[in-house]
Amino acid sequence: MPDADALADAVKRGVDALRRGDATAAVDALHVVAHDEAFAAAQDLVDVRARVLVLYAQALVTSERLEEAQPAMVEALRAVKRLDDDDGVAAVRALQQVANHTRTKKRAPPASITPRQAPSPDDAEALLSSANLATGEDAARLAEQAFALAVSRGSVREEVLARLVLAKSRPHTAADQLGAALRRARGADEFTLVGAVVRAAELAGVPLPPEPYAGRDV
Repeated sequence: MPDADALADAVKRGVDALRRGDATAAVDALHVVAHDEAFAAAQDLVDVRARVLVLYAQALVTSERLEEAQPAMVEALRAVKRLDDDDGVAAVRALQQVANHTRTKKRAPPASITPRQAPSPDDAEALLSSANLATGEDAARLAEQAFALAVSRGSVREEVLARLVLAKSRPHTAADQLGAALRRARGADEFTLVGAVVRAAELAGVPLPPEPYAGRDV
């Protein structure tokens, strides 16, 4: 078994690789930790190992190594369920959805847009980037995942941007989504986000409550 410092260093390298978008390097770094038998047997580290398993599964899905990702996701799900970790369960469920979406896209005819790397289900910004490249219900599902993550973490920016995607991908909900986005942005004094909501409403033809804000009528 590698010593504790080596395992901690491997986890750090894996996390750093995921953050910079290098899923292959993340898989390489996290593989040894996820498969270390002594680490798996350490009862005082079960919560740490559960998080590592989720990250490892995430790296596999993001690098589109779906055959390896499937058992990794199953193991990660078992680990977080044993801890009654609702956030962990939600993260793995979202990861499974991304994996399924990736499989579907691989079976679909080539699109005119160059496919991007599968988004991390634990990264609202990555989910939003993919949602903005998708259309219809594909975009809406990714935006819903991003919205849920944003709300759980109190991220106003991703929450508002997710609502903008939902308004665009599901036009029948645009008035409600844009109204809620505007209230959230105003309440957080996020003037840039207020402007983004206003522009989205103008493009969608959705009226917003008239109120002077950030130097213009909203």
